Formats: sequence, structure tokens, C-alpha cells
Amino acid sequence: MSKSAEANRYRFCAIASRRIPDWAVCGELNEGLESIHCVPQTNNSIVIQNLSKSLFDFGSGKRYFITVFVRDSLRGSTSSYETLEVNLRRPTETSTMMEKKVEMHSSESMFETNLLHDAILETGQLFPRKGSSLDYRFIVSNNTTISNKVLLIVHACEGYVRMSVLRNGNLLKRSEPFSGFRRFLVVNVHSGQLRFQVTNDDSQPKTIHLWASTEADKSPYPKLPEDTSVKVLRRTCSTATLQWLRSADEHAEYCIYMRRENANYLEELVSKASNLCEGGLETSELVGCYAHRGPTIEAMLNNDSIGLIETTIVGLSPAKTYRFDLLATPLQRIHAQSLPYRTVWARTTNSC
Repeated sequence: MSKSAEANRYRFCAIASRRIPDWAVCGELNEGLESIHCVPQTNNSIVIQNLSKSLFDFGSGKRYFITVFVRDSLRGSTSSYETLEVNLRRPTETSTMMEKKVEMHSSESMFETNLLHDAILETGQLFPRKGSSLDYRFIVSNNTTISNKVLLIVHACEGYVRMSVLRNGNLLKRSEPFSGFRRFLVVNVHSGQLRFQVTNDDSQPKTIHLWASTEADKSPYPKLPEDTSVKVLRRTCSTATLQWLRSADEHAEYCIYMRRENANYLEELVSKASNLCEGGLETSELVGCYAHRGPTIEAMLNNDSIGLIETTIVGLSPAKTYRFDLLATPLQRIHAQSLPYRTVWARTTNSC
């Protein structure tokens, strides 16, 4: 934050809490709040003092959480830095001062921001703590994009995350929790800096893939149709015929994975969902991969069914339930990535 900014426009505030805060994500204060301290924009540090005695009544190694916000009084917006975890020790018996100070300097080392390069796929790891986050900067130079748009792709491999998009310090978008693959389009981007913050929405560790570019056609991911369902057209005692809509890519490869299920309940089947970011299923068998060239626009206009792909899996056992996963990968693309269609289950007939 530049000290030459409009006087009294910004204020830095630090919130001390006894619990892992949700307000860094949703902007709402909840119980567990210990204190709030604010300083004007000309300060680059905050001293927290005179906290309640209960703050120091715990043993060594107990945790407190400090979150720093910057408030824009002109726009009425608020942005938060990543929450800082602080361990406070019990004061010695000979100590007569119960006052403790936690000084936080606004330094790059505390709030580390990674640089996200144009059209380069990045991989990050979220710590197993709700509210932990990864910050990325994406710089748009003058005249780098004719469309004035930036496409951001986030692929969360396990569990749920939230996504915040900021432009030159102003919050543009804060998503609801989501899992899997999500696209974000930022418009009217002429130049400046975008900040992308991915926040863990639960207490599980996560692998995150991010990609951003002013040229959407360079995306390493396939252009899946809106309807990503896989339909079971026919079943026999030893075969299952599957059908799906092709992707919009000119060249794409489709790989089918199969696993025989022993569970009797759908809930148990669905709960076995695997991490699909790596392009396969650890407990499934690869049936085969099929490369397809997309049809021309004229051909698709003349024949609605030309966008459909159909294949038959053979060698199945009678009266058994099978799980089928379909992954699409664009061909002739740098660092091509796979995306899954919806999982489908099929049960073969009892007798032939």
C-alpha cells in the first residue's frame, strides 16, 4: 500500500482470535474474537497490547490467530491477508508484566505471493487447515490482450476451496465453496495486476492447479460440453455400451477406466471417489484410449448426432456392477491436462 495514497483512505486492522477464523473468507465476524486493533495507512506495523489475561493463561505452545485487513473507506471494500498463527508462552512466575506485544510488520516474507505466469500451469499445496490460502499475482501489461479479458482456471483435486479475485487491490469476485474444475473470466482488463487467492474450505490438505492467460485458446484443459454425463445405452451379461458428447477440441483423446464394485449401496459407491487430477484412478483398470478428430461446423449443423461418441466395453461378468470413468485430454497442446466426465455405474444382466 503506497503511503502517497489519498490521505485517510485506508486503514489497517488486526483481529486476534482464539479460533481459526472464517471471516478471512466470508467477511463476517463470529465468536472467539479477542480484540481488534487499527492503524492509519501511514503505518507499516501494528502493536497488539493489553489483551485480556485469559490470552496468556494457557500453557506453552497454545495457538492464537491474527488476521490483518485493509479497509478502503472510499469504496467501502475490505481485503484480508493470510491469517497468521501465533504461539504464546506462559509468562514466568517472577514476571510482573502481564502485557504482551505482538508486532506484525507488513513484509513480503509474512504474506508471500507467488507470481503466476501467463499460460503456465502452476501447482500449489494447501495446508490442512481451514482458512489456509495460496496467493498468486498475475501481471497484465499494456496492449498484451486485444480482448481485454483474462481466463483463470482453478482445478481443486480434493475437497472444497473458495476463490477470490482482486484487481489492483479491489475485490472483484469471491466464489462459493467448490470442488473440481472451475473457470473464472475477468473482463475489462487493460493493464495492472490481478491477485488470485485460493482458500481451503476445510481441514484437509489439497493439491491445486492454476492456469491464467489473456489468450484462452492456450488452455491446457479440454473444452468439455455443458452436459458431461455418460449414458449407458445397452447392457448384456458381458457388455456395456456407453455414449457421451465429444469435447469442442479439434483433437482430443478419451480414456475409459473400469472398476468392478462390491458395494450394495449407491452412497458407498459414490464415497469412493478418487483424485482425478493425476489423470487416472488408482484402483481402476484402463479399458482403452480413443483419439478423435472433431467434426467441422458444417457437418455438425447438418447432423445433430455427429457430436456423439459411442463405444462398447466387452469381457464383463454377469450380474455385476461396474464403475466407468471417462477422462478427456486435448491433443497437440502444451502440458495437456485431463478432465473427467460424470462417473456412471452399470450392472450387467443376470444371464446371457
